[in-house]
Amino acid sequence: MKSVAVISAFLGGAVLGAALGIIFAPAKGSETRACISDYLESHGIKLNREQLNELVAKIEDKVG
Repeated sequence: MKSVAVISAFLGGAVLGAALGIIFAPAKGSETRACISDYLESHGIKLNREQLNELVAKIEDKVG
C-alpha cells in the first residue's frame, strides 16, 4: 500500500507541476485555457468553460 501512495503522490505532483507550468507560461489566457482543456480531454475529462475557469482560479489560489 505504501508504494501506491508514493506513486499517487508522484503523479499528483507531476500533474500539478504541468498545470502550473501552463498557467505561468507567457501565453494569452485563452491559449492557456485551450491547452488545459486539450490536456484534460486527452485524459477523458470534459469540462465546460465555467468549470475550466473555476479550475484555473482554484489552481491560481493554491499557488499564490
